Amino acid sequence: MWRRALALTGLLLASVTTLPHSSAADGFGNAAGLFYANGLNHSYCYFYVGSTQRSFITSSMDYLDVATDLWDVNHAESCGSTTDLVWIDQNLDYLEPPGYSVFGYTQCVNGAYGVCNNYHMSVDNAEICQYTCLNAGWYANARMHNVRHELGHSVGLQHDSIGGVHAMLSGLGDNWSYLLYDPHHISHINGYYN
Repeated sequence: MWRRALALTGLLLASVTTLPHSSAADGFGNAAGLFYANGLNHSYCYFYVGSTQRSFITSSMDYLDVATDLWDVNHAESCGSTTDLVWIDQNLDYLEPPGYSVFGYTQCVNGAYGVCNNYHMSVDNAEICQYTCLNAGWYANARMHNVRHELGHSVGLQHDSIGGVHAMLSGLGDNWSYLLYDPHHISHINGYYN
């Protein structure tokens, strides 16, 4: 119950933040302690991921194609050592510090010199459901937000430090605004990968 209160408090705080000023800045890629993707092409596959979650992943990868200069290739079931993103639906309780919930986790499993060649993209839909299953619309938006948030990490975006409502906010987004990258994030991505 206390985790639910913590998550709902975080959502309330996120909903009252203001939009960022044009001078707002945040870390990106190596400057934020993250890896960069290994290029413009972002290949992906699924490992133990159900059909509904696959649709969220495909939609998010399509959004990355449209919103940025990056593009993707879906390898579906054929995950290999050269696949950039391996999407996994798994229990992430082992990562949870006391008092927090972990809804997703992006881990570089093959990288060097600040560039990641292969990420494991883990999502914990059971954890998300604990907070949102009583509202089907919120549950769907929270799952999509989680996928887009983790996808942002795979291209070098960090957790929010610019304010506003967008995909890189931690927590469970409850409306479409949480599904979009901020223009500042998009400029980071396009500026680096071109």
